[in-house]
Amino acid sequence: MMRKWHDGCIARADKSGTGDRAMGETSATDLKLELDVLLRRAEVAVPADRMEAVLSGYGDLKRMCALLRQPRTAAAEPSNTFSLVTLMKGV
Repeated sequence: MMRKWHDGCIARADKSGTGDRAMGETSATDLKLELDVLLRRAEVAVPADRMEAVLSGYGDLKRMCALLRQPRTAAAEPSNTFSLVTLMKGV
């Protein structure tokens, strides 16, 4: 498994270079290593008794970010917009 940097995070690519592994496939060890690297780079010290909770939150955050970074079509845009001029006509 080859590691490469992408947007400041370590992304995993398979040996063929075809793409990143899914978040669900990231092992707990890899996630902890990635968090340790990022915390060291940011010079942040997390107390040992809180590290498990921080690691859990980091994993949840990565899953949420993966959901946000999906391609979207025009159908995903809001179906309505509003104009203050139109709203003020009724007053």
